[in-house]
Amino acid sequence: MKREELESKLIDLVDGKLPAEEAAQLLKQIETDASVREHYKQLKEVMGAMDRVAEQTPPASLRQAFDQALQEEMQQPRGKQVWMQPWTLRLAAALALVALSVVIWQWDAQRRELAAMRKQMEETRQLMLAQLANAQSASTRLKGATVAYELEKPDDEIVRVLVNVMSTDDNTNVRLAALEALSRFYREPAVRSRLIQSLDSQTDPVVKIELIRLLVQMREKSVMPSLQKMAEDESVMKAVKDEAHRGLLKLS
Repeated sequence: MKREELESKLIDLVDGKLPAEEAAQLLKQIETDASVREHYKQLKEVMGAMDRVAEQTPPASLRQAFDQALQEEMQQPRGKQVWMQPWTLRLAAALALVALSVVIWQWDAQRRELAAMRKQMEETRQLMLAQLANAQSASTRLKGATVAYELEKPDDEIVRVLVNVMSTDDNTNVRLAALEALSRFYREPAVRSRLIQSLDSQTDPVVKIELIRLLVQMREKSVMPSLQKMAEDESVMKAVKDEAHRGLLKLS
């Protein structure tokens, strides 16, 4: 069997395209011929590596470079060939290099995209903090709290600012918006702790009622003494006392 024919059959064997009878004969030859066995092993490794590379769409420059390399390879004289390094293996190596270039290109593109996303997130964060700190416009502070609600996860500074807005802002709607933003992250230990601490210091009755409802929904039994105190305090607004009483019943 000529080397070119043997090589073609080996490739078909690796791909699983060789008829069963021919495959059995070739496997016997692989077992008895060390050079054929080594060549078969190399083909499996190269083709296996190529199969593991996910299909990607490389930039046009990479495709053009590969096409040019392929044409140059095809035009090489077919004189003397060295066994164990046929032109198909060199072509496979070229494919592997192109695939590696694609992976590197994709990684770099993802890195740049991630950097752009981080920059955008930081800009959004700074804008939100500036809006929450705007003492002249309640509507602007309300927008800041709305932006905070859309965050995936707040950092310590954002939590601190939102708690401060919820506790001290002159506008009830802004306070409620800050509470709503914090409620999204109540599973975060730092947020949960701040919400619990804010219950006793909250002065806006509307916000206090919503805060009680949130803490009850969180099944936070540690606030029961505070709720009991509110329910018994005659100076506390009736609506707040009633909500505290309902909270005690639900947590009991």
